Amino acid sequence: MKKTIVVGLLACLILLALPSRAKADWPVNVYLRLGVITDNGFSFNPFLWTLGANFDFNLSSLFFISAGADMIIHQFDFSPVWLTPSLMANLRLSAFYIGAGISKFFVLGDGYELSSSFLFKANVGLKEDLFKLQVFVYSPLDELASYFGVGLNFGFGF
Repeated sequence: MKKTIVVGLLACLILLALPSRAKADWPVNVYLRLGVITDNGFSFNPFLWTLGANFDFNLSSLFFISAGADMIIHQFDFSPVWLTPSLMANLRLSAFYIGAGISKFFVLGDGYELSSSFLFKANVGLKEDLFKLQVFVYSPLDELASYFGVGLNFGFGF
């Protein structure tokens, strides 16, 4: 599992080194993201950080669909790793955006697998071609707003 993560990180670094495309040439923005996530008590205990990728499909100047996946990593121990794919619909207002969608958690590592029910995910942020700042909230659909996780991601576009 650790070798897979190291290979994935190296592939991400190589992709970051590639020249970026002009906005008119490509209707999809790709971002590599790094961030943190915590519970609704903002305790940051334990420390959880995220590493992932995001594809923004620009359907118009006001609307885009985001598909992404993050790994949530406990401190700096890569076993187990939580994989969190998500699909979001976003409304863009100049450089700012707001959106909502669904996500799901999968826990992988140490010989076991576990998945969550679907989660509601809402986000707000700032989006440019070369960077994307995102604040997001996760909440289980069956316990909407009674428990939630809060996160912050910074994406580097190319």
